[in-house]
Amino acid sequence: MGAHSKTSPAGALTKIERHFGAQKEHILAVAIDADPRGSERWDEVLTASQLKPGDGDQRAARSAELGVKRGALPGELRLALHVLALKCEAMLKSVTLKWPELLQHSNPLSARVNILKARFERVVDEEGHSYDLKIRPGAHSGAGLGLIFANARRSAALDPWSHLKWRGCLTLVCSHCGAPQREARNFTCAYCEKNIFGRRRHKS
Repeated sequence: MGAHSKTSPAGALTKIERHFGAQKEHILAVAIDADPRGSERWDEVLTASQLKPGDGDQRAARSAELGVKRGALPGELRLALHVLALKCEAMLKSVTLKWPELLQHSNPLSARVNILKARFERVVDEEGHSYDLKIRPGAHSGAGLGLIFANARRSAALDPWSHLKWRGCLTLVCSHCGAPQREARNFTCAYCEKNIFGRRRHKS
């Protein structure tokens, strides 16, 4: 408690930067080592992201459709990264609410805030694209890229994440009181007024 009260704005931003970087690398590392039909470690990542993994048959059909022979399905990776970005956005919002001066252009730390926002916004597209190039056969050749776009066009009418379901239809719940999120991208609980992703303190 005392340590938290002494946290500086710069320290709070550093904490978010490190958390985002570490979690992103963890997601990417587990994804690339997974089987397209799923793996225990990858399913744990999805579960931690409030996503319900699909079954093996659904994943096998999807991997055949996309031509994926290694790694977690790209749609699953993107969803996990999307949830990470949402959580980090909530963390950043909590920091800027505590220190609103961080949003002032005259504040030297405002640039770090803007950089973090941009990283959260780009992570799904940038890391998703990079991941596609790693898991698709021949992805680094012109023919390989052609195959990627051909598969994308062929499956454009399909729901790319149809085998995945958000836990509770992506109704996030407060980690403190269990109340459902009232508004998208509003991560302050409407009932207990705490950050819904905050860690619940257990009394000993």
